Amino acid sequence: ISSEPNTDISHATQLDWLAVVFFVSFMIFGSIVLINIVIAVLLDEFLTTMARERSEALVLQEADTGEVHSLDPLMEVLSQFRSSDDLAMTIHNVYERLDVDGSGTVGFHEAHDGMRKLMNIYLSQEDWDEMTDGHSNGEGEVTMEKFELLITEQLQLHIVKNLNRAMVKE
Repeated sequence: ISSEPNTDISHATQLDWLAVVFFVSFMIFGSIVLINIVIAVLLDEFLTTMARERSEALVLQEADTGEVHSLDPLMEVLSQFRSSDDLAMTIHNVYERLDVDGSGTVGFHEAHDGMRKLMNIYLSQEDWDEMTDGHSNGEGEVTMEKFELLITEQLQLHIVKNLNRAMVKE
């Protein structure tokens, strides 16, 4: 009988010791895992917030500096039209001033020289090619009708760009 209580006490001590080891290791392992998860979530939120702030800053910076096109001074004048007839007449007058040789078409060199004289606008070959894409004949020249179309398209782009700038600033 005296040997039985001794066995129960050693067995109970052994179980208490195993439980302590289990719970301590569980707490250490759990805290390490949970700390890593918390750090990962916080880091993700921080990086997302920083990316959002950078993109908002870039949008505001673009709105402040604005992308400038070489025809912007002309587009500012044209955007003050009173009616569609007034706009068409103004575009026609610009075209007549650009067509110095009277050929009925305007090429890059005429447009470049004419814009420089007309409003001190520097028109690059790249700008001309971009504007006349799909409007010019095989020699890179445009007729009055095509010129009116491309200037109207450029005016629409200019107005939309200004509207976007105004909306971003608000």
